[in-house]
Amino acid sequence: MNNNIIKVTDETFKKNVIQNEKFVLVDFWAPWCGPCKTFVPILETVSKLYVGKLIVVKINIDDNPKIINTYQIKNIPTLLLFKNGKVIHSNVGVISQERLEHILNTTIN
Repeated sequence: MNNNIIKVTDETFKKNVIQNEKFVLVDFWAPWCGPCKTFVPILETVSKLYVGKLIVVKINIDDNPKIINTYQIKNIPTLLLFKNGKVIHSNVGVISQERLEHILNTTIN
């Protein structure tokens, strides 16, 4: 994982996501999830393309039940896009880089 992606936990979620004024893309994942693994290169690329505009964070669902319950995460990978502590977009399942960039371009720019 590259340096542009931050790992968060139940304890650090509020500081890194909710209290952040920037756009924050949260990837809910698990180490045993095959589709989550295939999505890593897309997240790494997106985190580099949107440096300064977007913060990308990952949260392991196995280790962080509080946040998983708060956002009712039932399937992974799930992406939630936050702005000012509020979810403004969600996606369940693997998404293509092109589709993700389209969503980010229309939302962020």
